[in-house]
Amino acid sequence: MTTTSPNLATDRLIEASRRFASVTDWAVDALSAHDIYSDEYGELELICEYLPPLKTALRAFTHYSDGRPVSSEIEIEVGLVHSQLWPAAPTTMEERLEYESRLPVDPGQPDRGGYRLYVNDLACRMRVEFLPAKPNLVSLP
Repeated sequence: MTTTSPNLATDRLIEASRRFASVTDWAVDALSAHDIYSDEYGELELICEYLPPLKTALRAFTHYSDGRPVSSEIEIEVGLVHSQLWPAAPTTMEERLEYESRLPVDPGQPDRGGYRLYVNDLACRMRVEFLPAKPNLVSLP
């Protein structure tokens, strides 16, 4: 179901809340992965308790008040998906480089190349440019 935000102020609240939820998820995952236990454990538990209702409420809005989607996804390759949260009030019409990375490889396997992800905030479009693999260089004795 598509639900559109009623105005720009709500758009900005949606964007800020989604960014907060995303960063909070990342921080909790990072702390949990390192088995960090501190005196603030209770506070962290409280954050984890209130995050799911926030995410549920945010899913109610799929589009900003101007009709643009709040977020989009693009599959770079099977199993590698990028999610993009679009700004509530984009300031540029130009396509920009979001980031550049290498395609994942198993240890000991040759490089498979890389990619650049370009985004256009106003058009809510993403484009992937694939980069060639690095040559396997062998040292001579």
